[in-house]
Amino acid sequence: MPVSMRSLADWLRAFILCVAGLAVVWAPAAGQTVQVKGRVIEDGSKFPIEGVRVTLLSVDDRRLEVRYTDELGAFDFVVRYRSGVKLRADRIGYKETLTPTLYFDDHDFFRVEIRMKVDAVLLAPLEVVGRSRSFSPLHRDFEHRRLTGSGWYITRKDIEELKPAYVTDLLARVPGVRLVSSGAGHRRMPTFGRIPGCYAEVYVDGFHITRSPGFTIDDVVLPGSVEGIEVYRGLATVPAEYLSPGAVCGVVAIWTRRGG
Repeated sequence: MPVSMRSLADWLRAFILCVAGLAVVWAPAAGQTVQVKGRVIEDGSKFPIEGVRVTLLSVDDRRLEVRYTDELGAFDFVVRYRSGVKLRADRIGYKETLTPTLYFDDHDFFRVEIRMKVDAVLLAPLEVVGRSRSFSPLHRDFEHRRLTGSGWYITRKDIEELKPAYVTDLLARVPGVRLVSSGAGHRRMPTFGRIPGCYAEVYVDGFHITRSPGFTIDDVVLPGSVEGIEVYRGLATVPAEYLSPGAVCGVVAIWTRRGG
């Protein structure tokens, strides 16, 4: 039986409405969100950990959203569905933590606390028995900035010649850098002395390491694992990738042999 153009158009409109209705069924309904607030602390000391990457995962481990903790170790998510989720926390210097599945049921608010253990072997010294002259993209970026930038640079060759006991021993050789003790022994933080208590921002392999009390560069990385160090003493010299409000106090970027 021939189908008129008008009948065909009516049928198409009905089909589109049906598909749209199906999409609405699967879309999150208004008012069906769950707020998840939490904080990440160091297991044992209970200090908050800044700069932790917290990933919201579905039950089948699909990545949904990512947040980074603030200076109080806090983060939050607004979950737009009622099925269960998991939280994964990772940060250089700490063991990755994965929470059990959180099932919301009829709750609209969850508060969680994630505890992370220090990973003392993450950046352990490495005995190198052979080397290639090929560089990773990250190390090539370091070499490019060393040749064209306006910072102060410490290379692997410098480290092998100086044989320092601590990474902060290397920083002590940079003009303008002062090391302020944050506790007993070699727990030292770099500062450029412009503003009291204004410590340099420190990155290891692109990760902003925590500046919580008692946690310093020498706790995270040893000289034997360092490929290169960049030091920027003022905001005017800091590369765009390291610009942040805290960069006014200077920036130290450390690249490890694993970082590439």
